[in-house]
Amino acid sequence: MYEKHLRDAVEEARREDRQKQQRRQQARRRAPRPPAPASAEGDATSGEGAPDENDASSAEDDDAPPAEEEPTLQERNLLRLLLERGRPMVELILGNMALTEFTDGPARELAGRFQEMYREGEVQPCRALEGDFGPAIQQLAASVMTDAHEPSENWRERDINVPRLNQRAREAAASSMRLLKLRRVNEELEKAQAAQFRAVDTPEAEREAQQRVMRLQKLRQQIQRGEFFDWEEE
Repeated sequence: MYEKHLRDAVEEARREDRQKQQRRQQARRRAPRPPAPASAEGDATSGEGAPDENDASSAEDDDAPPAEEEPTLQERNLLRLLLERGRPMVELILGNMALTEFTDGPARELAGRFQEMYREGEVQPCRALEGDFGPAIQQLAASVMTDAHEPSENWRERDINVPRLNQRAREAAASSMRLLKLRRVNEELEKAQAAQFRAVDTPEAEREAQQRVMRLQKLRQQIQRGEFFDWEEE
């Protein structure tokens, strides 16, 4: 029930964002361009109807895809645990996390690949590092594994004994999952509260907005208490 509510909230907000972006793009396409100023000097020097380079570059900027969002620190920790521990971490992490809670892009794709391998009965983390799933996933996998080793080398050079994260893998996974879930719910709660202020057209719309805010607030409380786990922390 918890996962269904969270997935629904995330997907609903993303649908709204996509619809708003589509409406903005359509409005820009329909907006008439201001006519170029006519002058004899301009016609003689630049030629009638010559395209404006600034207009062309502006149009290209409008059509350019948005920059890809980077995965959070918590996501990188979870992905590293999947890569280091394989099947046990797939059961723990992806048994308690929805794919939609991972950042859209390589992070979500990598988590989805682990889910697919688990369903097929053979989890092989090395496939991500060897490029079986494409260069973007390979680059991300190598990057999160580098996160694990660079600090360890620096601490070792200074004779500082710091236990590696995967020595307490369950606790590390639990902490990262809780923080990531809180982050996602807080993002959706912020959008829902903003929508609540705009929902003043009808009493029904206002009531629906209030109910969505209340559902998200309840989800946040459940996450803070760790109620999304189906296992007991040792």
